[in-house]
Amino acid sequence: MLLDLSEGVSREVFDHADAARAFVVGQRPRAERGELFQEGIGRRKRSVGRLEHDKNVPLLIRYFTRYEERCGGSLELLLVGDGDVRPPPGRRIRALAIDWADRDSMLAGASMLFQPSLNESFSIVMMQAWLCRTPALVHARGAVLTYHCRRSNGGLWFANYPEFEEMVGRLERDEGLRRELGAN
Repeated sequence: MLLDLSEGVSREVFDHADAARAFVVGQRPRAERGELFQEGIGRRKRSVGRLEHDKNVPLLIRYFTRYEERCGGSLELLLVGDGDVRPPPGRRIRALAIDWADRDSMLAGASMLFQPSLNESFSIVMMQAWLCRTPALVHARGAVLTYHCRRSNGGLWFANYPEFEEMVGRLERDEGLRRELGAN
């Protein structure tokens, strides 16, 4: 990963006033950069990747909508990526196009990353979320993603809606759990 930082961001990241520009290769992003994606709308969940049926995005939208109806709160789901699946109007679910240079800030600003795909052989975005100290919530039938969450202690999994509601609720209520999972 190569990230070209502007002068203002360089000063913020490197904590010294004489930094003009910096190129960072493979560095852990600072979680504080997440403020870019924290302004104004409650706590946010992220799903990053292709917004397609094969990625199980329709299930995520259904479950999140049901969670919002049953549990309320100030949650917002941001779906980041390209694809043919669009969120229903009038919900706290938005599709968002971002400049990938802002991806780490977006992941650092999330309270969790949803990765509902059943067919992943590896999830780069989940690894990137962990570098930002953001825990993942994956579908239990996604064997590889569940394995990574168990092995790393970096996330939780759900097999059905009641488990989804329980896991999202736990992560929402328990900041210590979010930090512990995100730190692993």
